[in-house]
Amino acid sequence: MYEASSGAKINRQKSEILPIGKGRIADNEKNKYNLQVCENYILLLGVYVGKDKTVCDHLNWSGKVSKIKSLLNMWMQRQLTIQGRVNVISSLFMSRLWYSLFVTSMPDQVLRDIKTACVSFVWNNGAHLVKYNTIIDQKCNGGLQLPDIESKMYAFRLKFLARFLDKNYKVLWKSTFKYFISKILNMNLSEEILFMSLPENLKCIPNVYKEMFKGFDLLRDDIEFDLSTENVYDQPLFCNPNVLFDGKTVIWYDFINAGIVQVKDICYEVIEGFLPEMAIVEMIQNVTNHCDINSIVKRYNTLKLHCLKNGRKLFIKIFIGEMFLAL
Repeated sequence: MYEASSGAKINRQKSEILPIGKGRIADNEKNKYNLQVCENYILLLGVYVGKDKTVCDHLNWSGKVSKIKSLLNMWMQRQLTIQGRVNVISSLFMSRLWYSLFVTSMPDQVLRDIKTACVSFVWNNGAHLVKYNTIIDQKCNGGLQLPDIESKMYAFRLKFLARFLDKNYKVLWKSTFKYFISKILNMNLSEEILFMSLPENLKCIPNVYKEMFKGFDLLRDDIEFDLSTENVYDQPLFCNPNVLFDGKTVIWYDFINAGIVQVKDICYEVIEGFLPEMAIVEMIQNVTNHCDINSIVKRYNTLKLHCLKNGRKLFIKIFIGEMFLAL
């Protein structure tokens, strides 16, 4: 297929193939394609990918960490100023990390090892005279502008997130991203997931996607959403900082399992107003054998109340519409 579509020919001596999932390559296929079969991992564009994340992380990062530590020890022999040491880290060492960091996650232990080695180098293995947050700050704020790996990683992830939100940017990985987003808490959401503050212990999405959401959370207080009528209806009801109960976000799985995950799910489709209580009860009863009707009604009314208390004009409009329906 590759040869037919591109016009190029596969270099069979250098090319490798890695079966993923439950797939296997039969012996007759091996003989037909004459490619080296890799069972656990493969080197793809300078980065190891494969079935065992631990092995791939070791192959991707252990060599880089060892090399950086070795070079830092060599440069430690030179008489450099503090700013000179920062310049050495910025220009000679960090550039070794950026490509791998752009396309894959860095394990926490690797991050700690590199961070410790760099800070120790800056202070010449002596006492740390100021806090780490100070030396990574801008010079105009009294810092040394030491590159912070974690901040750089979040910058890379937010760049991908911006491309994801760009409707004119057509790439295949967006479909993969949407697939994993739809699995979060079984809420079947897409871009609306950005309204949510997600739990850190999610296991249904890769670490790279978790880092995208965490990076966005760090900027959330500085971002203003243009909440038009359409996207207010799309607001998630759960894990949403705009819908709080006793100052905290909540997750009600009986509501989620019934398909009640966004504001539009508790509103009429054509006319303005919230759905009646028994409609919500019936939706939950259809997917749950044993449910407490009083609890459902109480939580639903609390949900409507807190939606209204968040000060969104559309919620007030919905409430007024509901009053007219009652009349």
